[in-house]
Amino acid sequence: MFEASGDCPDSESAFRLRDNTHPLAHRRNPEPSEKPSVEFNAERGQTPSGRDYQTMTRLRTLTLLIVVAHWIVAIWHLFLAASVLPAPNNSVSWLAVVLLTLLHGGVSIALWKISDKLIGLVSIIFFLAALSVDLHEHFLHASGNNVFMVARGDWTAWFNASVFILLALESLGCSLGVLSLGGRTRKHSTPEPNSNPPKQGHTSLSSSQFNALMQTKS
Repeated sequence: MFEASGDCPDSESAFRLRDNTHPLAHRRNPEPSEKPSVEFNAERGQTPSGRDYQTMTRLRTLTLLIVVAHWIVAIWHLFLAASVLPAPNNSVSWLAVVLLTLLHGGVSIALWKISDKLIGLVSIIFFLAALSVDLHEHFLHASGNNVFMVARGDWTAWFNASVFILLALESLGCSLGVLSLGGRTRKHSTPEPNSNPPKQGHTSLSSSQFNALMQTKS
């Protein structure tokens, strides 16, 4: 044992020796490059979770806008179909208008209320079903609604245009649904970085370091 009330210079040199020989001494004051990094966007003040939330909000808003646009074009398409189809199909079915309105309204409410996990699934189901019906009705099925068999008239070009607009909106809706599902999958598969690593504590001196300290003291 030795007394700490001895010479101050020897005590200071002993402490300097302990700091220099300590195996974790270079870790006590880490360089800026060694400090744990936390992903943070300083310009926007966003953490990764905040960016994910804003991304899902944008996808939800875009999907809702596409549903509303699809409803408007679908109603317009019904009136155009009544203009190009022969009798007795040359009139607008108001039952079809009501059903389309209820369907699109229900999907819009669902997309607004459901969690982010289900947005992509609901979008894919709705737009893929609409896309399948349109492809069958206007391209595969031999009827007056087929774009290759529709009667020529003043409204034929507008009718064909409404068909392709519906197909474009439905394809875009499916793409947003796949993008939403892909974003959720990547978020759950990527582990979040540990922004608070455990602090390194001070450990006791080894026997060789203690002997060196005693020799310096003596």
